[in-house]
Amino acid sequence: MAEDIISYFDQDTNATENPGEDQTLAETEVRQPFIIQEELDKEKRGAVYRAVKGYFKDKVNGTTVDGKIVLEFSKGKKNLRAAQDKWAERGRFLHFTLIKENRETNDVINDISRMLRIKNKTFSFAGTKDRRGVTTQRCSGHKVDANKMIRINKGIRNCILGDYEYKKEPLRLGELYGNRFQIVLRNVQGSTKEKIEDSLLVMKEKGYINYFGMQRFGTSAVGSHTIGLEIIRQNWKNVIDKILQRRIGDRQEMDMARAIWEETKDPKQALEALPYSGCVAEKCVLNHFVKNKKPNDFFGAFGSIPRNLRHMYVHAYQSYIWNITASERISLYGSAKPVVGDLVVCNYKATAIELPPSISGNTAQKKTPTKPRGSAPKENELFQEEDELLVNVEYITDRNIAEYTILDVVLPTFGYDVKYPKNKVYSSYKSELNKDGINIDKLSSFFRDFNVAGNYRYLLERPTDLTYEFNTCTSLDQDLQPSLSSTKRNLLKSDFGIIPRSKEGSLSHEEVQETTDSVASVVPPNSTENEDKRDTTHLALKVCFNLKKGCYATMALREIMHTETSARAHAAMSTK
Repeated sequence: MAEDIISYFDQDTNATENPGEDQTLAETEVRQPFIIQEELDKEKRGAVYRAVKGYFKDKVNGTTVDGKIVLEFSKGKKNLRAAQDKWAERGRFLHFTLIKENRETNDVINDISRMLRIKNKTFSFAGTKDRRGVTTQRCSGHKVDANKMIRINKGIRNCILGDYEYKKEPLRLGELYGNRFQIVLRNVQGSTKEKIEDSLLVMKEKGYINYFGMQRFGTSAVGSHTIGLEIIRQNWKNVIDKILQRRIGDRQEMDMARAIWEETKDPKQALEALPYSGCVAEKCVLNHFVKNKKPNDFFGAFGSIPRNLRHMYVHAYQSYIWNITASERISLYGSAKPVVGDLVVCNYKATAIELPPSISGNTAQKKTPTKPRGSAPKENELFQEEDELLVNVEYITDRNIAEYTILDVVLPTFGYDVKYPKNKVYSSYKSELNKDGINIDKLSSFFRDFNVAGNYRYLLERPTDLTYEFNTCTSLDQDLQPSLSSTKRNLLKSDFGIIPRSKEGSLSHEEVQETTDSVASVVPPNSTENEDKRDTTHLALKVCFNLKKGCYATMALREIMHTETSARAHAAMSTK
């Protein structure tokens, strides 16, 4: 082992001590660390560190990662100062495009962090994307080297990284216009083309109820909103129990890990049984128990979960209450017009999504953003709003009712800093929360301590730039639009994977559209061979539209197809 370490570092020691004038920062950063794969106990690790320090002095540093010793060149003061100057000059944040298929955003970020051996808090993004489907989004990482991202690109399952650009500011939650959806529905049954077209036209003209989709609550027997309720109650043991609870429909490896925890409460054994990918919350919780050896530190275990995921549990419960009260609002007063006591956004008509012209096809109207309510979340807080509608609201009265339409009506997701409708809808909020032991008129200190202020959400949503076309398919597995696997190799060979020179400022709307076009341009056409063998065809529908951030395409599809969106239905689809 000693000979291997000496041989590995001695070959580059002279270059490290006397770097040439043409040696760039990227070249010094690319050098791979030396990892001792054998897991050593504390005493043996100490002996290795002393030996390395005795031989190399301060030229080589050592750290322990997951029980393994990682040795790498240390940066001298001169090189460190140069590196800091370089980051300040080109921008401290690497922005990149993440294209993924059938994976959670948090899951991919955790894989990237693990492969780069950095914390997942290094990365940020404007919002999470659905697991099901091929999704594209921008992300940013603090002081992340693009060369290293390129090297790990091919090794990350079901995703592509590229379109790198250094900037001086990170990408923050909520910093997005909205989402463009392109969805294919195969084997359309129970309706005719004419009825589907009628539903599309009605939705395009009048919109649909802007429910939170089932993704917010999860598709398993343990809904995310039930965990959120326990968090609000600050019953941390119940929170952890629900996160690790066995549930019907889990993958075999996942179910085995949950069973081990249920029977033994051995975090190390349960952690080792978890599947390689996914299950972010479960891994964080079990890893906390293993490292801290405090089996009753339930609050600390919860705090080890990434912040955005922690917040999603609470937001799921807020969303659950919102969905119930939205149904009650429509039941009481209909969906045609506002009524006295409704809440509306002040002096802003919600008639169109504000997307860049290159995406929406129309010139987006500019507006002066209203001031956010309350203070901004602090870095050390557990929760942070992802899709908060930062607006001022007012009540509908007999005097101003003619100034607004039903598309301006909003309902609050409850919290300590929101207003509530002054009509019968308020009673719905009170009764639903009372069932769970929450007094809306006297919220617990939890809401202020963790900055759960609440926000506002439009009652109805109207898609923009909606297009559709009918097609036929001979198989339910037939590709009617490109998959990620068919484009990854070409994308990595294109300009998409090249490190750009340093740029200042944000991407223009046109640059965003060019990135989208570059993806489409390398997609091979779908195969149409063996047409003479087709004896059975199924009706398929391809529909495209824009939605504001925080709106769910699954709810739009429900209005089009009148299909079930319960947790049971989603779980059934996941097993196919």
